[in-house]
Amino acid sequence: MNALFFPNQSQEDQELEFRLRSVVAALPENARLGIYSVFSRARGSFEPTIFSESEGMVVAHQKGREIAFPKPVPLVKLSHIVFSYEQLLQRKYWLPGFVEVEPGDVVIDCGAYVGGFSLSACKVAGQIHAFEPDESNFRCLTRNFQGRPNMVLNQAGLYSESKTMTLNLSESSVEHSLLAPDDGTVVGTQTITVHALQDYCREKGIERIDFCKIEAEGVELEVFEGLRDMRPRKIAIDVSPERNGESPADEFIRRLAPMGYDLQRRGNVLFARERSAAVPMPRMIYSLWLQGRQSAPEIVEYNFQRWERLNPGYELRVLDEKAVDELLKDCGLATGSISKQGLSDVVRLRLLKEHGGVWTDASVLPILPLDDWLPAATQAIEFFAFEREDVPLSSWFLAVGQSNPIVDMWWKEVERLWSSPREVSTELMIPSDPAQGVSPEILTHGEAVSYFWVHCLFQYLLEQDPLIADMWLRRYRLSSMPAHDLQTLFAEPGMVSDEDIRVAAYSSPVQKLDWRQPYPIERFERALAAGPPIVRPSAIEQIKRPLRRIKRLIRPA
Repeated sequence: MNALFFPNQSQEDQELEFRLRSVVAALPENARLGIYSVFSRARGSFEPTIFSESEGMVVAHQKGREIAFPKPVPLVKLSHIVFSYEQLLQRKYWLPGFVEVEPGDVVIDCGAYVGGFSLSACKVAGQIHAFEPDESNFRCLTRNFQGRPNMVLNQAGLYSESKTMTLNLSESSVEHSLLAPDDGTVVGTQTITVHALQDYCREKGIERIDFCKIEAEGVELEVFEGLRDMRPRKIAIDVSPERNGESPADEFIRRLAPMGYDLQRRGNVLFARERSAAVPMPRMIYSLWLQGRQSAPEIVEYNFQRWERLNPGYELRVLDEKAVDELLKDCGLATGSISKQGLSDVVRLRLLKEHGGVWTDASVLPILPLDDWLPAATQAIEFFAFEREDVPLSSWFLAVGQSNPIVDMWWKEVERLWSSPREVSTELMIPSDPAQGVSPEILTHGEAVSYFWVHCLFQYLLEQDPLIADMWLRRYRLSSMPAHDLQTLFAEPGMVSDEDIRVAAYSSPVQKLDWRQPYPIERFERALAAGPPIVRPSAIEQIKRPLRRIKRLIRPA
């Protein structure tokens, strides 16, 4: 049963339908259709359905619309019909905010079957080119889209090259394949035409593909190869294990990531979005002072003012306790016993997950305007954090694009961890195995977690999610160590000159301070106004130079 694709159906009703399916499996099709017609009226959330037969097709009549299926209708499709076939396919191949059909899109529907995906997509897209090679399935597809001017229907398959091939027919109309059908039986064959997508697009004068949905019963990789030089902006691929029992997901990740796609996986569907199609990073800077900005210490207010002064194109929002309560009120997290620092970690990830933008701790002093260095640092994966040696990243400065998969999955781990009340250790030590202490297999209900739990969760995510791990390998790297030079300078005894301040400050784009310590703010102003030191090339100087110089500092993994 799948709550992901049928969120409007209770688990109990889905289990009931599953049992019904096993009962009617041995019955003649007419009896099955009659029983499912009655069943479709058993719940208000079901789609009331009447079945009829027409020219070798079964037609499902629902609320004034008709959807034709080949005879016999596969049993699994009966559940899809009752639970809303159109909505199922939309949920399966759309990932809202990341990959979805948008107004005016040119769409490829590979493996259209009877057009379940295109039923919803054609209401939005500019044009859809649907491909279905099987004769019976294509007749249903044609009937379902009569009078749709934005639908181009092709009785053909897609492959790595254009030619004729043999389609192996299964007893189930959803299992026909160029390989051996999933159920292992071949009841017949058809000689079909297959196109390489690039050949097809050139023939039809199609200059771009905005959305490419690929479901090809095991030959998804070959379909993708047929794109050749074409680069769809958005791709949704069925990566079910239909080729010798193995999924092509890892191979798609290996190919798509270096091509500049951001990737997310949900169930057996891999979503890819071309990075150039991404929404620009929001120009928001978030920070936190629970008592309110008016109560912040002098150094913290100085930091806030400098963020505003250096970044006039950004909006700075400093959250207080009331704003935090409002932000987290509907999250359902058991954070009642969490420390202020722990709460801050929850707040930053919630904000970045919902909105994207920049998070900075109140103790972070900006040295250069964000626009002088951040675009280069976020170019690879729309995510930036300074690196640590003991765990993958520091969390005191984060920059994230909208709908970023790294933060989306990180937040899911936060929800898992804080689904139960638990204590946070006060020991400022990174565990020897950061991921183990937050894994669901080890962490029992209510067990205390490390002070660095948010870093441990990120390490766990890298170890468990190959998509996130692959994205992380493509990040730009910048160590957090120089960002502590100014704090270190004032932590050591001895005289500190303005030049010392200048050199330490400009060793990194930002400096992480300790807000509890006193700092000479007027001297900071003088040193920073003097600009980067000439005698010692700094990180900032390199960042402000062309991209070839940036790569010497922020080196690709």
